[in-house]
Amino acid sequence: MLRHILVIISSFCSFPAAIIFAAEVPDFYKSTVEDVDAVLKTVTKGQVRVEAVTPGGRRVYSVSYGERDPYTRTANFQSAALSQHPEAFARRAESAKPVLLVLAGVHGQELETVMGALNLIQVLETGKDFRGKVWPELAEKAAHYRVVILPCCNPDGRARVPKKSFVGLPADTMTWYGQGTRADGSMFQWPWVKEYHPMVGKIGFLGGYFNDQGVNIQCDDLFFPMTEETRAILRLAKLEATDCAVNVHSHEQLGEFLIAAWVPEAMKQRNYEIAQRYLAVMKKEGVPPCNFSRTVEEAKAEWAMDLTDALYQVSGALSMTFEGPHGVQGPDYEIGYEEILDTHLIMYRELLRIGLEPGGFRGKAGVPRGNWKE
Repeated sequence: MLRHILVIISSFCSFPAAIIFAAEVPDFYKSTVEDVDAVLKTVTKGQVRVEAVTPGGRRVYSVSYGERDPYTRTANFQSAALSQHPEAFARRAESAKPVLLVLAGVHGQELETVMGALNLIQVLETGKDFRGKVWPELAEKAAHYRVVILPCCNPDGRARVPKKSFVGLPADTMTWYGQGTRADGSMFQWPWVKEYHPMVGKIGFLGGYFNDQGVNIQCDDLFFPMTEETRAILRLAKLEATDCAVNVHSHEQLGEFLIAAWVPEAMKQRNYEIAQRYLAVMKKEGVPPCNFSRTVEEAKAEWAMDLTDALYQVSGALSMTFEGPHGVQGPDYEIGYEEILDTHLIMYRELLRIGLEPGGFRGKAGVPRGNWKE
């Protein structure tokens, strides 16, 4: 009740949702740059590395679980795929562990992704999330993987957003903090915010989309990256010979996988199958999923690739974007803190299940790694 009263009050303010419900945000909803630092200091089972230093002087960390299995490489993935022997990119023993790469916090206002990644780390460390909820299958399945997690790819953007939650707030509040404003105070909005890049010059508030250099990592110049964060992400995907990369974001809707565009048709189909499976699992477990689903036909390579597409192009991985909920006021749904966390952890558990099934992430047994030819 208090939240609804305060939201009504905030609608009469001259600034965007000035009320911060700090007292109402549960402790398990850890998402700040300081939370990342604190959680990573407690890691004992994983290995913490600094992958990049941002323009703002902040560190981009990775946390990895499971040893990296050896492989031989005689070509980069593009050349290997064009040779019709994509396995030349990474020949590994059949017993090698699959590699799952998790990217969170690419956009600083998408704080729910950081929260989900930090709770995933807590499960891999202790078997429980920060609520104390046990995830036995998630922890057990992860033991058969190499899991590499970047819990906050854009700490510059996250540090610029003072919110600890957008649950129950108007969508415009999230947009204001995420995409920022022009010098006259008017909001940039999606997709027009992408017309200016890097975002420099006559701006009012630099949104969390961007690092301190004004670069949106998701839409960086992927052939000549402008910022070290992007270079580090692509370098890591290549080094790990990633089997599945999930680029985790947040939006105004409920949880869903998008269908990547600049990838082979067989990968689009596999992406779609996983998206449908996730929606079915969410319904079965009583957590509200997105009430509509994407189609393969919608995923047309018409404009330009983004970071998700590039992850495939450098590594041959099944590369997907997952969009979880911000929890903002919506026309046809409400979702709370616990359900948002479950949205993320169920997604991670489902991916870990899939990679160990016959055919793995490719979905076809006996197909060499990286072979997405139909």
